[in-house]
Amino acid sequence: MNRTQKIEKIFEIARHKHKLDIQRKDSQRLDPYYYLKEIALEVDEVLEELSLNNIAHLEDELGDIFWGLMIAIEKLTSQGYIEGFDRILERVIKKYEERIYPLKGDDEDYEIWNNVKKQQKLELQKEKERRTAKIE
Repeated sequence: MNRTQKIEKIFEIARHKHKLDIQRKDSQRLDPYYYLKEIALEVDEVLEELSLNNIAHLEDELGDIFWGLMIAIEKLTSQGYIEGFDRILERVIKKYEERIYPLKGDDEDYEIWNNVKKQQKLELQKEKERRTAKIE
């Protein structure tokens, strides 16, 4: 299975999990905040395993973060908060292409990064003014 197929498989599992949560009427696990908070807890576990140089557990905990992100995206998408995974990927690509490719590998990089980031924040603010989200 290649990387794309593996990611699609994880999304398939996440969609199945979401359907089960709906079927069970599991309000806690239908709440996207639940998974986002769980991701934060998993980050602490990753830091712990990293400090212990415990590679097997580190990979497992990173997998938990990845899973939490995938299921959170599924919940947020199905509940209409976001457009979906592809839109997130488009944003990530645009954001980091704009930030990384202008860098030269010298001390000016930090200034370049910050200038691009500042411009991106202005663009996001303009987009925010055009769009509204359910989350408050």
